[in-house]
Amino acid sequence: MELTPSRLGCPGFFDIPPYNEPRGLNWTTSVVSTFKDHDAIASWYICDERPVQYLPVLQARHELVQRLDPSHVTYSVLDRGDSIGMYTKISESLGVDPYPYHHDGDNVTQEVAEINDLL
Repeated sequence: MELTPSRLGCPGFFDIPPYNEPRGLNWTTSVVSTFKDHDAIASWYICDERPVQYLPVLQARHELVQRLDPSHVTYSVLDRGDSIGMYTKISESLGVDPYPYHHDGDNVTQEVAEINDLL
């Protein structure tokens, strides 16, 4: 069973699958058109740690979502800070959750500084 907002019972903050054309853009159109005016929508989560080969599809998805709902930003999360610069045109807001996470005291500050430099 495919998970959709209606099956989940609540619209909101979720990734928009699938990534293959044309079904992915049709599904995106349907979801965004249906829920864009709902009070619970803060942004559209269009990318969850997709590798760089998905950039053309993500760019198309970002442009489609912005045409359908210019009132909400697109949001993406990456698992590597070193590639964040390549994703700045496919999302208006970016987050990074690098794995594995190692806490080395001051190293955390350095990692955050490196990611900020890439932005």
